[in-house]
Amino acid sequence: MKIIFTRETDNATFQMGGFENNYSISTATKIPQPAVLDATGYEYSGAHGGYQTAARFQRRAFDLVFDVREKPSDPRGIISLLAQGSAFFAPSDTNLNANLFTADFYTNDKENSEFRLRHGGVSAPFSAPFNLREHFANGSISFIFGDPLLYYIGNGGSAVGGIVNFTLFPTGATPTIKRGREWTATGAVWNSGTNGGSTAWDFPHGGGGGNTTTVNFTTELPTRAQISIMGQITNPEIINSTNGSSFSYVGTIADSQILTVDTNGTVLLNNTPAPGTWSGALMAQDGLNSFVLNSDTSDANGRADIVLRGNF
Repeated sequence: MKIIFTRETDNATFQMGGFENNYSISTATKIPQPAVLDATGYEYSGAHGGYQTAARFQRRAFDLVFDVREKPSDPRGIISLLAQGSAFFAPSDTNLNANLFTADFYTNDKENSEFRLRHGGVSAPFSAPFNLREHFANGSISFIFGDPLLYYIGNGGSAVGGIVNFTLFPTGATPTIKRGREWTATGAVWNSGTNGGSTAWDFPHGGGGGNTTTVNFTTELPTRAQISIMGQITNPEIINSTNGSSFSYVGTIADSQILTVDTNGTVLLNNTPAPGTWSGALMAQDGLNSFVLNSDTSDANGRADIVLRGNF
């Protein structure tokens, strides 16, 4: 059993558990389980927060109990190990903005089930009293995950169909490969090109320029799509015609630029705050979903890569 935490502000990672790791997961830790979550009622707010009433979708509390030991194969002492753990799990950054964490659970059960909790804040800080003579510490840290659902991250267990990746091309996009079968406005045609008639399929592979792409998706509740839009493209809009949800961006994404939209709704252009304006949330539901990418203008490189991650 191991848990890999990712700090969402900078994508730094920290592993708990796993073979030959200084940090091991205590048997006192209760691993999150699939559960029916209430929309109203009492909500746990961490070790020092007690309980409170909530008239919204319940958040999920997670208390992690761990052991830390020095290892002969690792030159770090117990104080260095604890300092690194405490720094990684700081509740806020240097600007006093709350740090959020993603936790990936690898269970090693019979099906090698893997799942993820997203957007968790520290509710009870990192604490690990230690014994220098024993070279050992027992510690704990608590989180509140604003998104209480469990998400598929691999093919273990029942994840088949729970992770879907595909590419959308905008109306008028011109593929760049000019050999083999070539996609045109009327369909696929043969182009011998300059490579002796290669049988390589021309782009687009996500459904055609501006054509609808339909995917089959497995999820318990509707989930937000992860989006990466590559330039050049102006005023892109992605629509899920199955449920009417959409995401639109007003502005130009130049060649070599990438606009990303994460599952928390954060919009970045080349990893910095995007200068344009945007609206909407692209959602996917269980079963068939049909997507299309529209734009005012685009070149042959303009496209959108979509990742859907089902929950349970």
